[in-house]
Amino acid sequence: MKNISIISLLLIFCAASVGAAPKSSSRVGGGVRYHTAQDTVVAAPFDNDVSYGLLYEYHEGETFWQLGVNYATSMGSNDVDSVITPEVNLVFADKLWRGGVGVLSSYIKDEVGSDWTDLYYQLILGLEIPVGKMSLEVLAYYVFDDFNSIKEFNFNEIEVGAWLMYAF
Repeated sequence: MKNISIISLLLIFCAASVGAAPKSSSRVGGGVRYHTAQDTVVAAPFDNDVSYGLLYEYHEGETFWQLGVNYATSMGSNDVDSVITPEVNLVFADKLWRGGVGVLSSYIKDEVGSDWTDLYYQLILGLEIPVGKMSLEVLAYYVFDDFNSIKEFNFNEIEVGAWLMYAF
């Protein structure tokens, strides 16, 4: 029993002494995103729904491209059966902080049929907590349909997401 305690302490010490992962050229991960009801966006059918997603990041210095897809099913109070939302984001990183802009379009399937929405956009702001080659990202998203509608900013429309990423 004493050996297990010593080994446990040694493992904790080793894990604590490992610094953040070196700059990697790529990362992959998965996560969850909470979508709020959108008054300013006609294209997105979300109304306090959750989606699950996959991300790939290609890093070049402090700037990186993020390619992702989110999937939501059994949409709350509307007739939507499922939504698949691919996205492309350009993100700028400064130590723990992240900020960027992205372009999205949703493939919506409902009782009548299915179709793609028009393009819409998102602003991204958040932080990353690195642990070795893994990291946890907690991000806030503000979704809007065109850049003129940013002046109609509403704090109630901010969405949140959490991603577990692996660097390679």
